[in-house]
Amino acid sequence: MVERPDSLKDQFIILTVGRLAPEKHHDTIIQAIMGSKYSERICLHIIGEGPIKEELQHLGSALPNPPVFLCLTPEELVYYYNLADLYIHAATIEVECMTVLTKRIDYWIEHPEELLKEKSAYLGKSSHYRLEHSFEKLLEVYYSLVRQKE
Repeated sequence: MVERPDSLKDQFIILTVGRLAPEKHHDTIIQAIMGSKYSERICLHIIGEGPIKEELQHLGSALPNPPVFLCLTPEELVYYYNLADLYIHAATIEVECMTVLTKRIDYWIEHPEELLKEKSAYLGKSSHYRLEHSFEKLLEVYYSLVRQKE
């Protein structure tokens, strides 16, 4: 986690990252926030560019806190990953798809201690998926296939 600016101290920050296109369903995230009983506390950061940006800005303007739209470098993005309370990826088809809608958002806002516990556990699990580790696993698979052919 990073130090939050004063303007975000009491906000529940939701982050979504990806191309602003219909199949990424940023609209679903905005609608879920609209339905949340905590919508006035939620600050949505949408990182990305794409053809439906204006449509999403219009839809998001109905929220108590309109979404913040940014286009960032990977290095700048790290700050926002650490700033967020919750990351949501609602794409229809995606390798790493995670869908969280209104009830789940409210649940995490109502259970901040559990969210903190889950963040720690997730961070620990993520170390198993570092690029170096994945590369080693892939090499093991290739070596195994070569040995089978011998």
